[in-house]
Amino acid sequence: MVFETHHRSLLKAFTYRILGTTFSIVSVYVFTGKIEIAMAFGGVEVLGKLALNYFHERLWSHIGYGRVTQSKLQQQ
Repeated sequence: MVFETHHRSLLKAFTYRILGTTFSIVSVYVFTGKIEIAMAFGGVEVLGKLALNYFHERLWSHIGYGRVTQSKLQQQ
Protein backbone atom coordinates (compact mmCIF):
# COMPACT_ATOMS: atom_id res chain seq x y z
CA MET A 1 0.00 0.00 0.00
CA VAL A 2 1.23 3.48 -0.81
CA PHE A 3 0.84 6.45 1.52
CA GLU A 4 1.73 10.06 0.96
CA THR A 5 4.04 11.70 3.47
CA HIS A 6 3.02 14.82 5.35
CA HIS A 7 5.78 16.72 3.53
CA ARG A 8 4.42 15.73 0.12
CA SER A 9 0.88 16.75 1.09
CA LEU A 10 2.16 20.08 2.38
CA LEU A 11 4.24 20.76 -0.73
CA LYS A 12 1.31 19.91 -3.01
CA ALA A 13 -0.97 22.20 -1.01
CA PHE A 14 1.59 25.02 -1.11
CA THR A 15 2.23 24.88 -4.87
CA TYR A 16 -1.48 24.62 -5.63
CA ARG A 17 -2.17 27.64 -3.42
CA ILE A 18 0.43 29.72 -5.27
CA LEU A 19 -1.50 29.10 -8.49
CA GLY A 20 -4.91 29.56 -6.91
CA THR A 21 -3.99 32.73 -5.04
CA THR A 22 -2.44 34.29 -8.12
CA PHE A 23 -5.67 33.63 -9.98
CA SER A 24 -7.73 35.10 -7.13
CA ILE A 25 -5.61 38.25 -6.89
CA VAL A 26 -5.83 38.85 -10.64
CA SER A 27 -9.59 38.20 -10.62
CA VAL A 28 -10.26 40.62 -7.75
CA TYR A 29 -8.06 43.24 -9.41
CA VAL A 30 -9.93 42.87 -12.72
CA PHE A 31 -13.28 43.37 -10.97
CA THR A 32 -12.27 46.15 -8.56
CA GLY A 33 -9.33 47.84 -10.27
CA LYS A 34 -7.71 48.18 -6.82
CA ILE A 35 -4.49 46.32 -6.17
CA GLU A 36 -4.72 46.94 -2.41
CA ILE A 37 -8.04 45.09 -2.17
CA ALA A 38 -6.78 42.30 -4.45
CA MET A 39 -3.63 41.76 -2.37
CA ALA A 40 -5.54 41.85 0.94
CA PHE A 41 -7.99 39.29 -0.38
CA GLY A 42 -5.12 37.13 -1.62
CA GLY A 43 -3.41 37.22 1.78
CA VAL A 44 -6.47 36.03 3.66
CA GLU A 45 -7.38 33.52 0.97
CA VAL A 46 -3.95 31.86 0.78
CA LEU A 47 -3.75 31.11 4.50
CA GLY A 48 -7.28 29.75 4.81
CA LYS A 49 -7.19 27.61 1.72
CA LEU A 50 -3.70 26.28 2.41
CA ALA A 51 -4.92 24.87 5.73
CA LEU A 52 -8.12 23.50 4.20
CA ASN A 53 -6.25 21.80 1.37
CA TYR A 54 -3.69 20.21 3.69
CA PHE A 55 -6.33 18.68 5.96
CA HIS A 56 -8.39 17.59 2.95
CA GLU A 57 -5.36 15.73 1.54
CA ARG A 58 -4.64 14.09 4.89
CA LEU A 59 -8.25 12.96 5.23
CA TRP A 60 -8.22 11.42 1.76
CA SER A 61 -4.95 9.62 2.52
CA HIS A 62 -7.01 7.44 4.90
CA ILE A 63 -9.73 6.64 2.36
CA GLY A 64 -9.08 3.63 0.19
CA TYR A 65 -11.70 4.36 -2.46
CA GLY A 66 -10.20 4.40 -5.95
CA ARG A 67 -6.77 3.14 -4.91
CA VAL A 68 -5.16 0.02 -6.25
CA THR A 69 -1.82 -1.59 -5.44
CA GLN A 70 0.83 -2.04 -8.07
CA SER A 71 0.29 -5.83 -8.03
CA LYS A 72 -3.42 -5.35 -8.86
CA LEU A 73 -2.50 -3.06 -11.73
CA GLN A 74 -0.16 -5.70 -13.13
CA GLN A 75 -2.91 -8.34 -12.92
CA GLN A 76 -5.26 -6.30 -15.10
